[in-house]
Amino acid sequence: MVNISGPLIEFLSSKNRRLDLQLKQANIKESVDSYIKKSALIAFVLSFIISAPFFFVFLKEKISMLYWILVLAGSFYLGYHIMLGLPYYSIKKRTQEIESDLLYSVRYLLLKMRTGSPLLNALADVARLKTNSSRYFGEIIGDIYRGDTVENSINNAYLYTPSKQFKEVLRVIRESLSTGVDVKNNLEVLLRQMTREQLIKIESYSKKISSLSMFYMVLGVIAPSLGVSVFIIGASFVNIKVTGTLLGLIFMPIAGLQMLFIYIFKSIKPMVNL
Repeated sequence: MVNISGPLIEFLSSKNRRLDLQLKQANIKESVDSYIKKSALIAFVLSFIISAPFFFVFLKEKISMLYWILVLAGSFYLGYHIMLGLPYYSIKKRTQEIESDLLYSVRYLLLKMRTGSPLLNALADVARLKTNSSRYFGEIIGDIYRGDTVENSINNAYLYTPSKQFKEVLRVIRESLSTGVDVKNNLEVLLRQMTREQLIKIESYSKKISSLSMFYMVLGVIAPSLGVSVFIIGASFVNIKVTGTLLGLIFMPIAGLQMLFIYIFKSIKPMVNL
């Protein structure tokens, strides 16, 4: 098993060269080989669970087992790629979490430095804030307290953070440490730029929400209510008995449509806190 899986895992790793960076950005503390091996094993188990009913149906109906093999292979392929896609969703979640209140944390950092606190003390004060982004500053402080230098800790956070805004903040701090440039002025310029970007996101969201609200009123409210009313009236003319079960079947896709609109509204909402 080891002799067979070793070359296979190496081959799959070579086809996913960005996975190492994605795992670090998603804060998944596993090696690429370990994650691929786990993903392949989970996909293998799920493919057998999904394809098992098809096996017995095909066997009973005397359908060629080639089709079952195709179902098995397709299930494995789908499950494997879903597992490989999980770090991407973790990265997206971490990015939203960082950028949701990063402006507040950076303002607090700048305020502390303006009042005379050294950079390390200011970073430690930000890490103690009760904000979503503060724990990412806390990771930097944790690395420093474990014996790493300030420069290395900030550089590692810069390399592996999924947030472009947080990366810009760390870039300003890193350059000030290496060149001796005053970090406070550069942070203030960056803060103004980040504020403008957040305002643009809010303005863009207001335009999207107006268009989407119109579609929701038509497809999510008017069309279902009129459709059900017309169906009930038409059913009375053709002697179709409208039962609770039939209405339940009708309302299931309507409920699914409502859930879809709720997901869309949530997905386009900017995670900002000015």
